[in-house]
Amino acid sequence: YIPTIINVVLSWVSMWVGHSATQLQQDIATSRMFIGVTAVLTMVVIITTNRAVLPTVSTVNAVDIYFIISLLFILASVLEFVAVHFLLQQQRKWAAFVQTREFLFGKIQQSALHSSHDIDADDDRTVSHKVALIDEFAEMKPFTRFELLVSRILPRINPVRIDNMCRRIFPSGFLLFNAIYWSYYVRVEKLL
Repeated sequence: YIPTIINVVLSWVSMWVGHSATQLQQDIATSRMFIGVTAVLTMVVIITTNRAVLPTVSTVNAVDIYFIISLLFILASVLEFVAVHFLLQQQRKWAAFVQTREFLFGKIQQSALHSSHDIDADDDRTVSHKVALIDEFAEMKPFTRFELLVSRILPRINPVRIDNMCRRIFPSGFLLFNAIYWSYYVRVEKLL
């Protein structure tokens, strides 16, 4: 039980690594994923080792339940990171898209104002420049439908806040699980 508890607690360490939006760069993302995958693999080794050591029975043991729930906590911490990382990437993508669109729109407006005041021999060049800007503006495809839906929801979601909430939820949930598990199995053991 103790190695399992340590492994679950270590899987939460990734929530404290690079927790601000500016810090979540590629190297930190790799570190967080490495911690999660290592915790999952360690849990799988613990489960298979105990299966080999303990006698084989056809029913589910209490230790099996403990291991499965612990593995679920570890997997949940990995999925939490994946969700936070995805949301941050989508927010950055959307911000870059909006900034590019605003820049191109500003260039088109500026070009239109400039060309309306200066009508001379360069009119063909101005028109072709405007057409090129409009074509570039029109070719900008925002995202897939899913990404467009996410981009509408993104401003309301703060990935850093999700990370901060999970720092409290995961340990509290695991403590609650342990309290229920140990109180139930200590009571069942007394009845036997």
